Amino acid sequence: MVQLTLALRLLVIAVISTVTTSRVAAAQAADLITTYRGACDGSAAIALDRDRFAVADDDSNVLNVYRTGHEAAILELNLDQFLEAPKKKKPGPDGKPVFKEADIEGAARIGDRIYWIGSHGRDSDGNAEPGRSRLFATRIVSHPDGPRLEPVKPGAYAALRESMLDDPKLKPLRLSKAFGPDEKKGPAPEAKKGFNIEGLAATPEGGLLIGFRNPRPGKEAIVIPLSNPADVVDAGKKPVFGNPKWLDLEGRGIRSIEWINNVYVIVAGPHGKAEESDIKPPFALFTWSGTDKKPRMMKKIKLPDDFAPEAVFEIPGSPNMMVLSDDGTDKCKDADKSRKSFRALTIPAPK
Repeated sequence: MVQLTLALRLLVIAVISTVTTSRVAAAQAADLITTYRGACDGSAAIALDRDRFAVADDDSNVLNVYRTGHEAAILELNLDQFLEAPKKKKPGPDGKPVFKEADIEGAARIGDRIYWIGSHGRDSDGNAEPGRSRLFATRIVSHPDGPRLEPVKPGAYAALRESMLDDPKLKPLRLSKAFGPDEKKGPAPEAKKGFNIEGLAATPEGGLLIGFRNPRPGKEAIVIPLSNPADVVDAGKKPVFGNPKWLDLEGRGIRSIEWINNVYVIVAGPHGKAEESDIKPPFALFTWSGTDKKPRMMKKIKLPDDFAPEAVFEIPGSPNMMVLSDDGTDKCKDADKSRKSFRALTIPAPK
């Protein structure tokens, strides 16, 4: 009887293990769409290990950690205080302060450190939002229950845009005109020639590439290399920029960029609303060597018609990568956190 009971226990454990493994494998299978809850906009994301990834929502200052294939976040890291986020005039329903979002739009991993970047743009009405000028880092910390995140002190760097505007190498980009630093009200981020950072990628040399959704001089997307991100974030040193690069994405701007299998994968999309874009299709994926001007469109990848890709990252130990959708409709944004959701599409990574 004891042996029979032991055998049954082992059988149950084996079944549970098989089901769990199957779920994770299925979540990483190509062409599978999975829904995750707790946020509407998967605006930036990065893998922590094979089974977990961190996501920024551009409507809050919270980083959510998910286990692949499981809807609910398993960890949250609130960065309101760390980012010194400005308070909104109106408190929340509970009377507590509500903080303005840093509009986190890009993530890049170098070793155990993840860099995150805000849009550095104005709000949708063209008003200046200093709290969106943030470049900061989190560190991946080992834990028996899985990797966790902690912010890298002393804090976020808030003068990146001003350094860009002052750098002689970047003057041909006319970034000052795109942002209007001396104007109380300037171009909105999604205006024809607005200012909007949405991409961040690690380089093989240990630097970062900063990708712009807007502006697009000559209808070409731009990336700006940053060679000393650790000095900037850790010690507040002056950013050292490389020569900018212009990319022909057929009129699209950069929504996300990631170094995967010795090539950059770019999520490209319109500078404004997709439904108002003349570019067909409005969204597309490209691969880029890092040197050529004309990235190659990944024509075999077909995105669902209602999918608005905003972030891409490599799944470690897998032949696949994950693309997240911005599902931030007004209905979703107004919902309680438990009812917010975004989708993730698993597709083959470049070989």
